Parts: sequence; structure tokens; C-alpha cells
Amino acid sequence: MKKIALILGIVFVLGIVFVFSLPFLIDVNQYRGKIEKLVSDQIQGSVELGALKLRGLSIRVEKIKLSTLDGYEHDTVLLVRDARVKISFLSLLTLSPSVTIVLEEPQIQVVKNKEGVLNLASLPKQTPEKKVVKEAPPKKGKGALPAENNKEAMNKILELREFGKASETYLLEEWLRGEEFSMFALTDGKTYQII
Repeated sequence: MKKIALILGIVFVLGIVFVFSLPFLIDVNQYRGKIEKLVSDQIQGSVELGALKLRGLSIRVEKIKLSTLDGYEHDTVLLVRDARVKISFLSLLTLSPSVTIVLEEPQIQVVKNKEGVLNLASLPKQTPEKKVVKEAPPKKGKGALPAENNKEAMNKILELREFGKASETYLLEEWLRGEEFSMFALTDGKTYQII
């Protein structure tokens, strides 16, 4: 028993030493350009990040600016003076990482263009596939809203929020073509019977 406690103590101390030595070993600022490109490639807009600094298990971003490409009076959608991304050390030890993002002084500008499309709705890259918007968790299989593309899907979510039917989380799924059916079964954990 003493050996196990000693081993666990050593692992814990080494973990703490490792976490506090990370800022000296890794320059996260070298990844800033890659992160900006990765995010900008996934949206119809651009993202700019300020200096990135690693402190223990948290990363500090000195500035975040998210802008649209479409013709809006204000192209900046989100401006954050300072942001921190924190990972709980204890959650890493339990193998279920918990990440917290803190935004200092966020400024969000939501505006419509001449066609009546919100700047938030223009950010997702457009895909040719039809989409379905669902609340998560699903409400008894109800409430699937069809959308022709990502922009229309974002507008559907914003409409739901506007009328007070808002969930905290939404699913954006590919519209599957074909017939839909339901099948029910009873099980005892070993066998099943379709009803």
C-alpha cells in the first residue's frame, strides 16, 4: 500500500513540475498563424489573434477579432480584448478533460445587410448539401427544421431564439434522402424482441 501511495505521489509531483515547465518548453505563439488560417479556412470571414502565451495549463490570447467577408456596414462580428483557455489539471488526471474559455470585454456586433441576412449567418462556409437543424437533446424526435445551406440553418437557429424556443445546443445534420422508419425493441441485456 505504501508503494502505491509513493508512486502516486511521485507521478503527481512530476505532473505539477511538467505543467509549470511547459511555458519554458513550448512557444505557443509560433502556432498563431496556423490557428488563424485553420479557423479562417472554415468560415466565410477571417480571424485575427494577438500574442499567445502559455501559463501552466492555460493559454492567454491578447486579442481576438472575427470579421465577415460579405458586405456589411460593420465587418467586425466579435472583438475580444483578452481571452483565456483553461484546462483543469484534475480533469486530465481523471481522463475527462474540462476546458473553460473566459472572454474579457467581448464586443459582439450583430447587423443585417441589405438582403436582410445577419452577419452571424454569413460566417459559416456554404456547402451544397441540405441541412437539418435540431435541438439537442432532441425533444421527443420533434422539431427538425430543414435548411438549404449553412446560412439558412443559422437563420433558423436565430429565429428559434428570437421566439423564445431556444435550446442551449443545436445539432446541424446532413439532410439524408430516403424513407424514414422507426423500430422498437425490448431487451433484457442479453436478448431482444422487436415489437
